[in-house]
Amino acid sequence: MKKLLKCLTISVIAAVLCVTVFVAGCASSDAVGIESIQYTSSDGNIDTYTIYYTNGSSSTYTVTNGIDGTDGEDGEDGQNGKDGQDSSSITVEDLYETYKSYYGDDLTYSDFLEKYFSDSSAVSTTADSVTAINRCLLSAASVYSEYEYTYSSGFIGSHFGGGSTGTALAYATGSAILYEKGEDYSYFVTNYHVVYESTYGGLSESIHIYLYGSEGTPTEEYNSSGYLTSLDYGSYAVDCEYVGGSAASDIAVLRVKTADIDAINPEFKAVTIADGYHVGETVFTIGNAEGEGLSVTEGIVSVDCETISLSVDGTYRNYRSIRIDTAVYEGNSGGGLFNASGELVGLVNAGSSSDQNINYAIPLSIVTGTVDNIIYYYEDGDDSTTDSYTVTIGIGYTTENSKYVYDSVSGYGEITEDIVVSSITEGSIADELGFEVGDILNEMIITDTNGNTVTYQITRSFNITDLLLTLRQGYSISFTYTRGGTTGSTATHTITSDDLTARS
Repeated sequence: MKKLLKCLTISVIAAVLCVTVFVAGCASSDAVGIESIQYTSSDGNIDTYTIYYTNGSSSTYTVTNGIDGTDGEDGEDGQNGKDGQDSSSITVEDLYETYKSYYGDDLTYSDFLEKYFSDSSAVSTTADSVTAINRCLLSAASVYSEYEYTYSSGFIGSHFGGGSTGTALAYATGSAILYEKGEDYSYFVTNYHVVYESTYGGLSESIHIYLYGSEGTPTEEYNSSGYLTSLDYGSYAVDCEYVGGSAASDIAVLRVKTADIDAINPEFKAVTIADGYHVGETVFTIGNAEGEGLSVTEGIVSVDCETISLSVDGTYRNYRSIRIDTAVYEGNSGGGLFNASGELVGLVNAGSSSDQNINYAIPLSIVTGTVDNIIYYYEDGDDSTTDSYTVTIGIGYTTENSKYVYDSVSGYGEITEDIVVSSITEGSIADELGFEVGDILNEMIITDTNGNTVTYQITRSFNITDLLLTLRQGYSISFTYTRGGTTGSTATHTITSDDLTARS
């Protein structure tokens, strides 16, 4: 059965009493916390309690009873504590030592406190979610994209049109997140389809945002023919500059003056980026639902990786997506998808036309890879550049041995697969690296221009595509592989400007 999908942007066209809605056919925390503490046994003098941790392990502690049912007080029977404190009760230091057994002896006390108190399972889930949601409101905004078009109205004989012509306005509404807050300039991120409308010639030339808590709607003015001719956004609106975007990722980056944000709300801050996400974890989104202002809905990650077909600029493409059952509506496009700790895991951009429980978000690695890429080439390269860039290494590959692997220690699982080289383009980077057909890719090693080297595991085919977005001129790459049962390493290639390709 074919899915009918829609981008979640509201387009409002003011023309002779007509308002049209346009639709188009797209972390996990690794902290170990306390899940519960249960009274498990007693011999009359000593009570035993069991602590159950979120990774499935447990530990016990005992409480020695004093006389008259008062714990920890000196008694004639010799069952005593000291200074009113039971000598065998659990302390924060005990928990600290337990955490070090999971994270290693390098775990500092401050890191322990941060992990324990930020873990959604270490405190009330409801309270933690509320706190996270309210904190994320300081990173949420609504977006208005304005378009100019030429109209023709009136009757000539029995035919409509040609009576009068003029210039009118249309606008679309969506959502955004504050991605980076700098001293002079800050960057908001939204969907490409929020600021691009092929019906009106492409990219919007006038974009405004409203911060959460300081929201507004533009005042509309119409001409005598009933066409929208001007919009007054009011004092709360912040003017945006389009920096760059990618229809292939459905992501757009907007720049504003930080002083303009601070003049409205100096407490506004950039989102916190998650390490990842997992099926089943709680997520919530903040978006401009139905263009009625920013609101919050909550659900779970239903599918961690799903391919859907969307048209965001008049051309249908396939998009890798997170499926969520979080309710989203027209106008939610560009809103952040957050985990229960308030960390960004994706960007909402599409939903099912027939089922409210099937909606979609752009995965975190695509969001960060594309946005960081656009900002980098805008700031450190030619500031007229509006594209993101990737590298083509010249291999074809297939996937084999796909399976689900569950980790009982972390409590999470993931699908893994073998990435097998099926073809190599002559004269390509892959040819230079020394790949052979049949090689199984294991790792990609990236060294930046400062000499910092990071090794990435390749367990899904999309890992390669995502990592290629992070490459810059001067970076070096190599791979490890398995060939005929033996592990080996490729040669190293340094990225040049000729290797970079604009990603539309």
